[in-house]
Amino acid sequence: MEKIRLGVEMEFKGLRIYLFQIFVVLFLLPFSYLFIMLLSGKGKLTTSQIAFLLTGYTVVTLISAFTNMLSLRVVNAKEPQMLELYSTFSITFPQIILSQSLTYVILTLPIVLLTFLYISLSLK
Repeated sequence: MEKIRLGVEMEFKGLRIYLFQIFVVLFLLPFSYLFIMLLSGKGKLTTSQIAFLLTGYTVVTLISAFTNMLSLRVVNAKEPQMLELYSTFSITFPQIILSQSLTYVILTLPIVLLTFLYISLSLK
């Protein structure tokens, strides 16, 4: 468990390089989807339609985070420089993948929780 926590910490430190890409994947891409869908409704959307759009926003966020960013990080983990770095901490490749996955779960969890909270409160 300690190695996985160390891997998550290393992943968060490594994400400083990808700040713009994280911004695009976690905020710009999903918000552009949501913005376009709200504009297509011409301001006459009901709360159930907005909740439906927010579930789509959540799906877009999760897909863009996990297929785009996580797949890029997993592929980069096989580079010789990264393997050298991970070997100094004696962390195995499955632990690397698990720590990278947990990092993106931590990044997307607030977005998912906020949208589902809004959806559940607006549909009551």
